[in-house]
Amino acid sequence: MSAPKAMTARLNDLEVGELDGQLDHVPRRERRILVAGDTPTLAEMETPGRVVLDLEISVAEPRLADLLAFLRRAVPFYEQPGGIRVTLLRDDQRPGRYIERVEYVDEAAFALDQLRIAEVEQMKALLAEWRGLLQDPPVVRVYRTIGIA
Repeated sequence: MSAPKAMTARLNDLEVGELDGQLDHVPRRERRILVAGDTPTLAEMETPGRVVLDLEISVAEPRLADLLAFLRRAVPFYEQPGGIRVTLLRDDQRPGRYIERVEYVDEAAFALDQLRIAEVEQMKALLAEWRGLLQDPPVVRVYRTIGIA
């Protein structure tokens, strides 16, 4: 049986981003949806300017369902400006430990999201609710892609 193949999907022709109260319509980038067992292509590994934010979190087992329900509500808002993808990863070696990974298509998407975190009340409220679900403060790591060729 062959491994599942990745698919490329175009969700809309335009997406809306907001900065300083101004709505900007920008072309939506094609999103490659990774399927279990799929590996990133070399081009994806070298996408210049891509930013990955890892939030290492600890969640008590009884609160996991609450975290998942929260993320189902919050992730669409997090990803709303476009160029952002949120994933939750479980640490198989350490029960109760997870990585919430936020991937930004480029430095501009990362910078816009940092502004939302600092200035948008709905974002501040969501982050306060999220922190209330965690056992410990998150460990934050930011990574930027570099070319390997």
